[in-house]
Amino acid sequence: MSSLSHAVVSIPFAGSDAHGSGIGVKRLAAHFIALLTEARRRVALHRARRELFERPDDLLKDMGLARSEIAWVVEHGRFGHASRK
Repeated sequence: MSSLSHAVVSIPFAGSDAHGSGIGVKRLAAHFIALLTEARRRVALHRARRELFERPDDLLKDMGLARSEIAWVVEHGRFGHASRK
């Protein structure tokens, strides 16, 4: 899926021999992509919390939410199911 799927398996460090001392580019790219994915998830959760906290209480009540439940619902979903973990 990644555009880095064709990447070289390892790149040797400067001044080292090419046997076993390389950096796994695919592994490094996978970690980087995981970090970016988690950062995007956190930004989306923050945005959702902020938008719900900006709503008036009567609108939250119409949605079936109390203000004190916003953080839980955004993180875990309305019925407590982990949305993406």
